[in-house]
Amino acid sequence: MDPTNMSPWRLNSPFAQATVISLIMFCCSGMNGTVLALGAGGSRAEMIPLVNRITAVGLAVAAVAGVFGGTLTNKLGPKATLLIATSGYPSFVACLWLLDHGLAEWYAWVATVWHGFSAGALYPAAGYVVTAYSPEHLRGRYVASMWASQLAGGVVGSCIVLGITAGTGNRSAGVPNAVYGAIVAVQSLGFLISFLIKSPQSIRRTDGSAIAYFRLLTWKEEILAMKGSFLRPETLFLAIALFACTMPYSLIGAMNSFFFSARTRALAALCFGVSSFLGTVAMSTCDWSFLGRRRRRSLVLGSVALIIALAAWISLLWFLGTHPTDRKHKGLKVDWTDSSDYLQVLGIVPALGISYATYYTFHIWLCSSFSNQPDKIGRQYGYITSVRMTGTAVAYGLDSHRISFLTEAVVYFVLIFVGGMLALVSSYFWLKDSRYGDEDEVGVIIPKGYESVFVERGSENQSESSLTGHGGGKEVAFVEERRSPSS
Repeated sequence: MDPTNMSPWRLNSPFAQATVISLIMFCCSGMNGTVLALGAGGSRAEMIPLVNRITAVGLAVAAVAGVFGGTLTNKLGPKATLLIATSGYPSFVACLWLLDHGLAEWYAWVATVWHGFSAGALYPAAGYVVTAYSPEHLRGRYVASMWASQLAGGVVGSCIVLGITAGTGNRSAGVPNAVYGAIVAVQSLGFLISFLIKSPQSIRRTDGSAIAYFRLLTWKEEILAMKGSFLRPETLFLAIALFACTMPYSLIGAMNSFFFSARTRALAALCFGVSSFLGTVAMSTCDWSFLGRRRRRSLVLGSVALIIALAAWISLLWFLGTHPTDRKHKGLKVDWTDSSDYLQVLGIVPALGISYATYYTFHIWLCSSFSNQPDKIGRQYGYITSVRMTGTAVAYGLDSHRISFLTEAVVYFVLIFVGGMLALVSSYFWLKDSRYGDEDEVGVIIPKGYESVFVERGSENQSESSLTGHGGGKEVAFVEERRSPSS
């Protein structure tokens, strides 16, 4: 085989490895999203506080584990980390299955803690693969494919749930055993797929080049490097956006469980999943060069994501403000066959899904664009996971106290707005048009699909479209020229 024209379908190609990650996300976290979107694990409305407390604990464990998830990936490698990570998902759904029947509460706590640890390891390892292996001009598509696959798993899971529950009595609030059994089976498949992950050192692009020259750091070096990764100003300015981006899951799940019957909840979850999937796919526009260079694209798309989010949340705030509910009472169990104002939520849910996906995917892409170094990317995704899981844990903790839906929505609206604005500041001041040739600590191998020259220029002639650096005491600008894209 010509080493300069290798097939992208090889198992050790960036494209194939990203595909494996997509399958894992589809099976594990995607199906998990289905369970959560049904309303706190698909439990009856009266079970929401208990399940929310359990979920909050699991997310808190995930937040702590996420801090070290990137370091674990750097030390053990993505394959071993993913095998550990994927084992926690089917056990978590199984514990909710038992809990839904009032059984084995002790097992629910054990399985939730293990699931929290596994989730804290899954996202850094998966993010490491799709980010470190992808060239800069395809990173938006690689990142979007990972999250789109997770959401596609939620869509398929919702279809399974809807198909099973559509024939049940329209006032049925519980989730049939067949739903739990199907989800556990699919998540177990994700564990088996993890065996297809290859070591980073063996990955070869289509041009035959490796990803980087890898140097294994000691545990001490990894721990010390975490401080530098976590306290960089560009990532600190993203903290509120990452903290808030998945917080609405608890509110949406709780509203579905309180307002709707089981089959109507399944329909709402399907609407949310489909709209989220489409929103994530839309954010692959982060790679569209006609929108300008990378920093300009980030400012445009970040503004669009923020506007979409604000519009969706304003519509929900209006509905909740005009339809006050008392969560101390039992759920309403409205069915799609009823004539009820609460069915208006089914029209708001898709808007929330699109806003969630565009906001979330944009900020993950932005955070992943600050480096090309594999070890730094691993720690960066640990930071993303920890902050995101902390926000989600706080959200489930709040919801477990049955505070009003309107109060929750106001809190999330403010956080999403402030976080989105600070992210635009991070884009403007710290995002560069390229990081190739800009990081010397570990040798990142520049893809041959990129041809670059350094053009000497005076500082007075610098423009926003150039990546500035310093060489030989003279100021230089990095001018990027691309051939046809390569994986």
